Amino acid sequence: IVGDVDPKLIEQGIIDRFSSQEPRGSNPDRPDLFVQPADEAKVVVHADADVAEGFASVALPLSVDQPESVEAEMQVSILDLLAFDIIGTRLNDDALRGDAPFDDAQSGSRDLVRGLDAPQLVVSADGVDLEASTQAIFDEYERVRRFGFSEAEVERAVSSIRSSAQSAYDGRDSRQDAEFADEYVRHFLEDEPIPTADAGNDLINEILDRATPETVAYGFVNRLAESAPHVFVVVPESESNDVPDEAVFLSQVAGMRDRSLEPREAVAGIEGDLMVAPDPVDEVSVDTLSDGNTISFIEPLVLEFENGVKVSLNVTSIVEGNVAFEGRSPGGLAVLDDADVPAADAAGAVVGQSGVAGFDAVELEAFLSDKEVGLEASIDAFTEGLAGFSSTTDLEVLFQLIHLSMTEPRVDPVAVEQYLDDEAPYAADPSIDPGYAEFVTLLDARYDDPRFLLPTVESLALVDGGAIDRVYSDRFGDASDFSFAFSGDFDIDEAIELSRRYLGTLPSAGRIDDPLVVEPPPPPGVVTEQTNAGEGAQASVSFLFTAPATTDRRDDVAAQIVQEVITARLTDTIREELGESYSPFSVVQLTAGGAPFSETYISNTTGPELIDEVAAAVLDQLADLRANGPTEAEFDAASAGVSQQLDLFNNPQINDEVLNVLVDPAGNVSFDDFMNEFALVSSISRDDVRRHINDWLPSDQYIEVRVLPR
Repeated sequence: IVGDVDPKLIEQGIIDRFSSQEPRGSNPDRPDLFVQPADEAKVVVHADADVAEGFASVALPLSVDQPESVEAEMQVSILDLLAFDIIGTRLNDDALRGDAPFDDAQSGSRDLVRGLDAPQLVVSADGVDLEASTQAIFDEYERVRRFGFSEAEVERAVSSIRSSAQSAYDGRDSRQDAEFADEYVRHFLEDEPIPTADAGNDLINEILDRATPETVAYGFVNRLAESAPHVFVVVPESESNDVPDEAVFLSQVAGMRDRSLEPREAVAGIEGDLMVAPDPVDEVSVDTLSDGNTISFIEPLVLEFENGVKVSLNVTSIVEGNVAFEGRSPGGLAVLDDADVPAADAAGAVVGQSGVAGFDAVELEAFLSDKEVGLEASIDAFTEGLAGFSSTTDLEVLFQLIHLSMTEPRVDPVAVEQYLDDEAPYAADPSIDPGYAEFVTLLDARYDDPRFLLPTVESLALVDGGAIDRVYSDRFGDASDFSFAFSGDFDIDEAIELSRRYLGTLPSAGRIDDPLVVEPPPPPGVVTEQTNAGEGAQASVSFLFTAPATTDRRDDVAAQIVQEVITARLTDTIREELGESYSPFSVVQLTAGGAPFSETYISNTTGPELIDEVAAAVLDQLADLRANGPTEAEFDAASAGVSQQLDLFNNPQINDEVLNVLVDPAGNVSFDDFMNEFALVSSISRDDVRRHINDWLPSDQYIEVRVLPR
């Protein structure tokens, strides 16, 4: 238990509740767990009807010996991490440039049990390419044995780990209670050391300081000599004939040293900054959304520039050393022609994998490897936007990425091909994934507008690089109605100067989009759909209720209480009393705009033979809530839970609320509504909750979707 508690009271409470309890049986001695991996190479080839794309992993497992010391164990772990990170980067760079048979590569671990140390490389590929993909992994393992690592590769990997460690260290005084609790559990169950923040950070940096191409390669080569590779190949059932049997992969292991290989060529990195900083421009107005009197750490300063851009800056140490960012503009899919929607859906993923300006994805990834910065774009039904983060020290890099993503985006053919390759299997056969199949069925029943639907085979045929470039440039190339929000640990004067240089100078043509932010009405009556997806003995039944709501902030708070009530009721009755559902839950939220809908989604997983009983039980419980409302205990627990949630804040949430006011004023009239919503909990009664359940979950209008195994 970690938090604002009195340890003596907690300890006494445990004693009072459990000291009189008798043990159910004897407590057996805890066995010493020891895992000895096979000393010969092992290969498993598995055809799976429920995977969309094949993948292969090659692990080099060893049993974990008792370390000489915590320091020695940490050093081995970090050197292994560096080696596999470098190899994974090499292979993934090949994929990003279209020079590999696989789509992507990453390092990871198959440490499934204590006592096993099994770092691995994993690649994704079509069935016909899996043999060549595993060969590429083995070639890279062998290349390291022969030629080692370069100084630049080790420096890049060291910088990346050092940056992550520094970011964690900078936030040491704002770690969440749950992180401490998890760490204590691992210490107790797995003997994981718990050094102080200072000692842990010092040790990591000492090890990184000693890391050289020779020391990193030495550890990997020893592992390669001592370990027997374990190969796991998974292929969609429909492509199983494209994959050879285990003997072919075993021959790759046996022939590693016979391969003709050349050392990797050095790749030049980005020198200096991503761009030359533009000359700053002055803002035309300055305003505040809150004065900090209600909540001391929420005091957004809003700058407006001549190009129409608005920038909100909120300084807070909720997470020390970290800054959250979001940018948003009205428009989105709503202002596009139907034929452009597929390209807009693809734009965020493709542009995000293409680099920026004159730098391709490999060069950009290398530049960012020692920085804590991330940025992604998206085009939604009524808005387009950017979202990201940075460390305090890398804030200018984030501003540069934002500027270049809007002024010099890239659309690389490899990224387009990767997007289509990822989406095509699901579009052709949604039944390979039960969750995806449910989502497709639900959206198809709810909407007949492509702006709210998932990709189809026909829509993907409209996606190409030219269409993506045109649509992305249209939505992001004119900053006239963009608003940006930053919340986190930064210097306000520095952020104002960066805003003047990188955001106030964004191109604008004066276009102001004002789409009608109203979702289509739900279909009349009760719509019941059934689909078959996945293998095994699990089914699900879900419900979607859609009904008119208001922009009154009390509705937002009431929605959270209703959500807690429904989830608790279904958990207590359907799962605990009936034992018929594994994980019932509900989500209640209000849509955007001046005429919002409430949307209540309820999901239950169960066995196929119980699906009728579970569906009937859900509807019975909802009928009882409509008639009688929640019990006093349910209402009190839900209200207390929501109060606790509303008393917690995070930086992305603050940015979201700022942009709701700046971009969707019809649906969010005042920032004060957000600041004061904690006080609204006490104004909502049990009768209010019952009324909302009646209004928002009508018994004669909803969508029910059942998913049964194929």
